[in-house]
Amino acid sequence: MKIFSHTKPKKTFWLFLVFSLIILSFTSCLAPKKVPSSEIPLPRPQETSFGQPPEYREVFSPAGNDYVDPAFYAREKEITLAELPPVIATQVQRLLPHPQKIIFRKRTQKKKEYWSFKVFINEDDYLGFDYQPDGELIRIISSINEKRETPGTVFYKGHLQPISLSHLPQPVKQKIHRLNLFGQPQAAWQAAGRYGWRYLVSFASPQGEIVLSFGENGFVFSGGSRSAMLKPALPYKKDTLAEIEKNLVPYKDKYNLNRVLKALKTRASQSSPSAPSAFRFVVFGDSRSNLKVFQYILQSINRWQPALAVNTGDLTYNGYAREMNNYLLATLDKFARFPFIPVIGNHDCRRGSQAYHYVFGPNSHYFYFDYAHARFIILDNNPCPATPAWSEQLAAAENWLRAAGHKKKFVFIHRPPAEIKKWAYHSMPHRMSRPFTELMSKYQVDHVFCGHIHAYSTATYKRVPYTITGGGGAALHQHYGEKGSTFHYLVVDVYPQKLEMTLCRLLPLKKEEKK
Repeated sequence: MKIFSHTKPKKTFWLFLVFSLIILSFTSCLAPKKVPSSEIPLPRPQETSFGQPPEYREVFSPAGNDYVDPAFYAREKEITLAELPPVIATQVQRLLPHPQKIIFRKRTQKKKEYWSFKVFINEDDYLGFDYQPDGELIRIISSINEKRETPGTVFYKGHLQPISLSHLPQPVKQKIHRLNLFGQPQAAWQAAGRYGWRYLVSFASPQGEIVLSFGENGFVFSGGSRSAMLKPALPYKKDTLAEIEKNLVPYKDKYNLNRVLKALKTRASQSSPSAPSAFRFVVFGDSRSNLKVFQYILQSINRWQPALAVNTGDLTYNGYAREMNNYLLATLDKFARFPFIPVIGNHDCRRGSQAYHYVFGPNSHYFYFDYAHARFIILDNNPCPATPAWSEQLAAAENWLRAAGHKKKFVFIHRPPAEIKKWAYHSMPHRMSRPFTELMSKYQVDHVFCGHIHAYSTATYKRVPYTITGGGGAALHQHYGEKGSTFHYLVVDVYPQKLEMTLCRLLPLKKEEKK
């Protein structure tokens, strides 16, 4: 006690207080900090395998795949008109005097090489010319406003009528005079074509006979041998109401989007708006052509317990009611344990969309919904008769993005944007893509998800991240590397302040691994 004998009580108190604060500060540094519940990592399953005996195994890895095989794109090259063989250059110039660009590629069919040229009218529309290496014309095709015409697809059976050359429209007659290099006109037909009136004219030359298909304004849409050009197209089968009801009545209420979104809204309202919690969703797509893989993917998704899953389109191959029943809906009913949100794909709508509308509802082409602190926007960018106008959809999307406030913003489409060059070979046209990507950048969308390309690939364009997830079962595109050219889906964990994504691949087991 001597040590304090000459210390005043007041000074002793302050020494004790300082010492206590130092100890308290030190222990608080050592104590674990309490993590807000909204930032606690969501649980993750362990990798497993599927099948009896096992056929596929899961592999989980961080998201991201910039790789693309440069050899895939090296197969095509841009050339000038002057680089074409003289005979081919003359024919091309007579049909398209001022092409914007020409893309050349060597192709092989039945072990025989031929030359293929895409001659662009603008950045989206083109005439395609296929030639033998000796310069003999094989066929002409066209892709104008996403309407593709080839020999054998010009008209339907019973729609072709012979007419005299003198009864051809004047613009067609004028064009014929410029095409004497194809030979002398011999005969003509008119047809109520799939994409408007067509006038077919036969030309005879020492090299053989060729038939060209003209529009009323004289534009040549296709050409080829007489047998190919005069062959009628097979009309697409459309479901009857009886077929639709026979196959789809059991699923009409369960998968109707109004019902699904209402249930999601109810679930989301049960969380506290003042303290938004983390949640998880899954994205996958193009699940149309491999039932076994589709089943395994659904079972694998279940293990992550997502709040919902979005499919980026091409749910079946043709969109018929029987396919929707046997392939898609019966499989979802048996295996899926999560709310299912579809994005319509070109395979879903190309036969008229009747079955799709019956199950998911007539307003399922484009819509939005909110879940927790995120806004989901689904758009339809397919070249189908029932597709709503793109300008109408973009106007709606802008309103939804503007009203989203501080919510996370996710946008889903089927066909990827052409502005991302590695995807341009299988994308929506520039006339649709450009205003879309501008809108995404204007509102700094958190992520855009696409399908259509059967692979996993990522890119960033004007500060917006884009992902293609099209590995749900369709035949894979093989130039995206080990990480990209695989069956897969994507897990997205949404926290108030961040996103975390996991790529989940299903890899076939090797023979020795199956034992």
